[in-house]
Amino acid sequence: MSYQSALFVYVGVKHKDHDRIKARIVAHGGKSDEIDFPDVSDTCPVQGEIVQKVVASDVLVVYVSKYITDNVCISDAVSEASKKGMKVIVMWLDEEGNESDLGRAVINHADSVMPYSEEDVEEVVENGGTVWKAADGGQFKKRDMGHHTCG
Repeated sequence: MSYQSALFVYVGVKHKDHDRIKARIVAHGGKSDEIDFPDVSDTCPVQGEIVQKVVASDVLVVYVSKYITDNVCISDAVSEASKKGMKVIVMWLDEEGNESDLGRAVINHADSVMPYSEEDVEEVVENGGTVWKAADGGQFKKRDMGHHTCG
């Protein structure tokens, strides 16, 4: 199951395998959009754009590293996607980062957190499963990853 539309968000750096990830997540003929967020921690200056693009998407893919997980725009995007009931897939940019580095919105609302691997993307996108891994591929403690829709 690929998605008809995907929104990719990041702070300054796309994943090195972005094109491959996009090809696996977005259905043939589907569309994708991107937002490169400013590096801010107080108020997100692109909140309106986030809301507009989340409404037009089926899945949110967030690229994070241990240095940018507290970005307020990432938190806003993840929260908006969760309100809409969208699948939220978080991918580590590098091999540094652990559960304690994730922002509260990601911990509370992400369906999956993982480094990029073909197997994990297949599990999440094709099989509808969840993956919750540290940046180095190690397992986090087992947790309930239920996704709740508000409203």
